[in-house]
Amino acid sequence: MNQLSPHLETAWNEFKENGQLQLVFQPILRLETGQIIGYELLSRPSGANGKAMAIEELLTAAEAFEQLNDFDLFLLGRALDQLGRTPLAKMRFFVNVIPSTLQSKKLGQTLHAFVKRTKGAIPLVLEVCERTADPTVTPWSELLDPIRRLGIDIAIDDIGSGYAGLNRTVEIQPNWMKLDIGLVRGIDTNPMKAAMVASIVTFAKKLGSIHLIAEGIETQAEFNALRDLGVEYGQGYFLAKPLDRMLDHQVVALRSTPNRSILSVSFERYGVALAGFLDRTSIGHMTITALALDACHTLEHVIHAHKIEVFSLADHAAFSMTSDQEEERNEPYDTNDEVWLSLKGGRVHVSQKIQGLNDAYSLLHGCLSSVQVPIVVHEKLLGFLYCGFAKENQVQPNVIVVLKGFATAIGFGIVGNRVCKLGMIEELLK
Repeated sequence: MNQLSPHLETAWNEFKENGQLQLVFQPILRLETGQIIGYELLSRPSGANGKAMAIEELLTAAEAFEQLNDFDLFLLGRALDQLGRTPLAKMRFFVNVIPSTLQSKKLGQTLHAFVKRTKGAIPLVLEVCERTADPTVTPWSELLDPIRRLGIDIAIDDIGSGYAGLNRTVEIQPNWMKLDIGLVRGIDTNPMKAAMVASIVTFAKKLGSIHLIAEGIETQAEFNALRDLGVEYGQGYFLAKPLDRMLDHQVVALRSTPNRSILSVSFERYGVALAGFLDRTSIGHMTITALALDACHTLEHVIHAHKIEVFSLADHAAFSMTSDQEEERNEPYDTNDEVWLSLKGGRVHVSQKIQGLNDAYSLLHGCLSSVQVPIVVHEKLLGFLYCGFAKENQVQPNVIVVLKGFATAIGFGIVGNRVCKLGMIEELLK
């Protein structure tokens, strides 16, 4: 047994002998609407006298007694038993498990029994918590694929803290990611936290298969900042406290935002992304591929388009700038004469309905409205910016304004790159 304080040892023994365990439901909400999309099941232990005990202290004690995995499976079993006996709405339920427990055969047996007992009618999300380091022997895929085959989603807890780094995310390939409370706390006044969350939002949306949840939202200002940065879901005392049962209704009335100007909302949502893109573009020596990728990612964050791509011109054909320039480019963008005439004349080309989408590129990527914006520097057409939306009539004047600004920045970035490659920068600065 590892060294343990007398307090924790007493608490552990008391719980094992006479302790009680209550399960509570923590609502998870869609930040834009207040709709409850699921609940996280949390354990609330207490002693024989009913006095609340801290679950973290019991986990620490269990680890010291080398019983952490058994205790973790006990908590999971109680949570699943509660779900199997409770009348349920169509909700997802998040249950926690530590990484080391994933290597236990009993975990698979427990989950399989639950799915069989409930006939797969209860959507379950297994939330991998941070407490222990990642498994070092068995690959994540071997641990998680059998669980996924049961129809259970996988979530990563505490993104932005401790073990929950990029490598873990790539290896686990989760369906859900939870932002650590350390990133959420005070995000409305911390530009670095806002920038980090903005990058995670862009990452999740780029993949399209990951949903993002912010944990521990406790103030109106944190809620505003997270929603405006594009975080889709959240939980915390500001939204709803843990409950002893699920709510009868499925929508929580969120408090309105007091005196928020359009300018402040725009800056919170777009300022970090735009400022970062312009700063990197102004450097001038970034590669063309990096410039194009950066533009696509930032634009997706700003206007939430379905498909964005940057194209360059070569031999009277257009090629994606996000592919490696050293690779053979054998798939040019197929444009019709109308598009070419508009671009060569320095004009944008807009298609608002499916009937107007004559180019195969839009149809291939499921875009029902699109716009191509020329990238022009000193009256020379260098390429164009493509932006497509999954719905018709989405190309509004404000969208075109933003795209024109990006096209101009991309043009100067291309020129800056060429100037640096030619070694002309010192001559220009004289």
